[in-house]
Amino acid sequence: MTSAETTLNVALIVGDNARHAEVVEALREHLADSCGQPCRHPVQLATVDVANADRYLSDSEPDLVVTIGTVAARQVAELRSAIPTLFSFIPRTVWRELKDCCVVDATTRGRVLLDQPAVRLLQLVREIRPDAQSVGVLLGPATAARQVALADAASNASLELKTEHIEAGEDVGSKLRLLATRVDALLALPDLDVYNRNTVYPILLTTYSARIPVIGFSSPMVKAGATAGLFMSPRDVGEAIALAIQTYRSDRTLVVDDTATPYSIEINADVLRSLRLPPVRASEVQKNLKESKQ
Repeated sequence: MTSAETTLNVALIVGDNARHAEVVEALREHLADSCGQPCRHPVQLATVDVANADRYLSDSEPDLVVTIGTVAARQVAELRSAIPTLFSFIPRTVWRELKDCCVVDATTRGRVLLDQPAVRLLQLVREIRPDAQSVGVLLGPATAARQVALADAASNASLELKTEHIEAGEDVGSKLRLLATRVDALLALPDLDVYNRNTVYPILLTTYSARIPVIGFSSPMVKAGATAGLFMSPRDVGEAIALAIQTYRSDRTLVVDDTATPYSIEINADVLRSLRLPPVRASEVQKNLKESKQ
């Protein structure tokens, strides 16, 4: 075999989670689809439970480690292994935590983040509410650092960004009511101090009553009443990992372009109609975003 045909051995470190299993399934499918017949760039995947990660990485020598989920990411990062590692299916806050504690060599460490690029998020706001002049964001401790990027993206989309900051344990409702009188749409970001099982439904009810569309960050949030959602599904993550593995195989780098990773869009047609907004389809919106390279 030539070096291009040599098998790349990849260890997948996963937890006991159905969504992790879906990521692995999608990853295997995408690698198989891209391999060709006969396979010109074989990849051998070994799925390892996070509880056995330490022992496995001590006894084996994979060419690349891929962690799936926060628990696996933290555990493998703390091992400080010299093996090149891709941390996937994690939010930006966890990636910052890993860099602060353990990840020092950026050339052999990469990440696939769940957070969507600010420009893409604001473009979706524009797609859902074309006449919007302002967009609101509730920023908690985990998302406060994104304010500058969001403001720049809002400006590029001809929108004015209005924010309210929420500290851990602070009442979300009062801040939301302040914001709701000043914005044409609400952009929700994943932050447990803002959006959690105690606050999501009250936030959606308040915004619905005020006729403010909400751009959510998950499929369950859209089903619960958000007007639209932009997120990486487990299958999107699997595809993103496959692309990262292929890139690593060709040039031994783990740089992942956030703006190029796969993503999903969902629309709640009932809410859209109730808010008397122009009808749109998720496929059409996604096509528009891709054509504008968002």
